[in-house]
Formats: sequence, structure tokens, C-alpha cells
Amino acid sequence: MIRITSKADGFRRCGVAHPSTATDHPDKAFTAKQLQLLQEEPMLMVQVLPDESSQGSQSGSGKNYLMNSSDTQAKIKAAATLEEVEELAKDDDRKGVMDAAEKRRKELQPAE
Repeated sequence: MIRITSKADGFRRCGVAHPSTATDHPDKAFTAKQLQLLQEEPMLMVQVLPDESSQGSQSGSGKNYLMNSSDTQAKIKAAATLEEVEELAKDDDRKGVMDAAEKRRKELQPAE
């Protein structure tokens, strides 16, 4: 399943108006190229979630990973607050994401 949330309600990409609330799409709703474009779009948060029917008891783990690390890194670099950085980096252990979050935290720290 593909879950998409837009930063601006009705933002259009790949022929779809994406709402600002999380919206689920079947895995085959977009071609591989369209999915890549959606993941690279900074106005969209795209999550590829496991199929609940094949995950069994694991479906309730609560962890939703963004598929594209560079997309997450770009959103962290654009974050305006430390809280936003923390939310974007939460539960993500990929090195590039952790490095981007640490760098942005230092940039956002008040000067002493």
C-alpha cells in the first residue's frame, strides 16, 4: 500500500490531486516511474507500507518507513524547527538520514 500526504491540500502530481490528509493507494496505483516522481516531490510525504494481509502480527508495529532516504534528507534540510527535524528522523536508522538530522539540529540550535 502507498500512503501519500500532501503539504498543501489538493497539490497535483501524476494526475492526482493529493489531499493534506494521509490517503492510501493500492501498490499498483502508480507506475515505478510515477512512484519515483512522487517520492522525490518535496510537497509530498510518500510511505510504502507492507501489505497487512501478508504481514500478520507485524502489521501493528507502528513503524512506517519512507522508502526514499534522499527524500527524507531533503525534508530534514528544509525543516524550520527542531521539532520538525525530530519528527522526520523518528524511528529512521539510515545513516544518511541520521547525518542530515544531526547537521540540521546543529544549524537550528540557538547561538550561545
